[in-house]
Amino acid sequence: SYLVADEERCRYWRARVQTLGPGMKVGFCWRSSNLEGERALSCTKLEEWSGLFAREGVHWVCLQYDDCAAELAALKDHERRRVHRFDGVDYRDDLDEVSALMKALDLVVSAPTAVSIHAAAVGVPTWQLSYGADWQTHGRTDNPWLPSMRRFPRAWTESWQEVFERIGAELDRLRAAA
Repeated sequence: SYLVADEERCRYWRARVQTLGPGMKVGFCWRSSNLEGERALSCTKLEEWSGLFAREGVHWVCLQYDDCAAELAALKDHERRRVHRFDGVDYRDDLDEVSALMKALDLVVSAPTAVSIHAAAVGVPTWQLSYGADWQTHGRTDNPWLPSMRRFPRAWTESWQEVFERIGAELDRLRAAA
């Protein structure tokens, strides 16, 4: 990592995140606030995450940095019980607080937004959804600038559902190893 979160705030968030219950604590961000042109192809819709939200033993922490209240409210009841959003956090502008929250998580899964870069920069294991060429990777499958980041690319012939199935299998593997 090359960004360092305030340790006192990290302790606060670790304690708060633990109140969610046993299991993995996974942050997520499904889209950018900029969905213009080809950028939209790299982002998902929240309802596409339902298979991941259904997994037992995982608490999902919303890291979406713009207004997403209506999208979260539209989740099914069983999904809403596993998805958490901490009020009072300025997810867009309080990078110090968000850094500390991210450090309290086991993993972050995100569209290629500031959230995925931020999480990897503070050293949190980060799984970035991707579509199309990524100039940052120089043709590699990993990101040499962010060693804690793992990319989950979507081929032009694939749906996001197929990518989420791969992510789900990896999540199950991680949970089994814990």
